[in-house]
Amino acid sequence: MARALDIPLASLLGEDGPIEPLQVLLASAPASLVQFSRSPDFQKTVEDLAERQGESVDAMRQRVLVGMVSSPQRSSGEPTEEDWRRILDAYFLILQKR
Repeated sequence: MARALDIPLASLLGEDGPIEPLQVLLASAPASLVQFSRSPDFQKTVEDLAERQGESVDAMRQRVLVGMVSSPQRSSGEPTEEDWRRILDAYFLILQKR
């Protein structure tokens, strides 16, 4: 999970001090989102947004993941890759206009 979210394992385990709410939120990400976040499409979108916003890729990745994991989910079943793609597209449209 830590590798997929690009955060140190110790951060997930709380060995660096108190666990931040953000870390708890990201640790609860559905497996389908973790898998989608590894895709080239996700990476490219995050890189494009980071450049447009003048943020680091890591900061933007975290920002987008938090938004996605906080988004409303299907009432039943794991979200699909297409579900995540649609949510990412919506975040791209919102963030590119800032």
